[in-house]
Amino acid sequence: MSINPITAVSEQEAKKKNMISVEGFLELMVAQLKNQDFNNPVDDTQYMAQMAQFASLQAMQDMSGFTQSTYAIALVGKQVSAQKDGTLIEGVVSGIQRDNKTFMIQIGNQFVSIEQITGVHSV
Repeated sequence: MSINPITAVSEQEAKKKNMISVEGFLELMVAQLKNQDFNNPVDDTQYMAQMAQFASLQAMQDMSGFTQSTYAIALVGKQVSAQKDGTLIEGVVSGIQRDNKTFMIQIGNQFVSIEQITGVHSV
């Protein structure tokens, strides 16, 4: 049994997308080790390669979260445009907050996610 760790995502996203999570990947790997045929063992280099790919994926996810937080912080005090539920919202970003893994930007008394921002302008 072989798993492509590139498809691994967070536990919540895995449930939504029917993909494997970090925990799921490790559980499958342990089950594979427990149930392997000792007369025909799997090459250890495959496990090492999978773990290296998985570690790289985790590092990329961590970097993505750091990049999002840096971007959100940089927007404070900037004039932005955003689309929320088909409505254009414009104003100066007065704050940010984190909602699960998504950063929410405060414009006036409304919050929009970073993904809803359509433009950034200097004040």
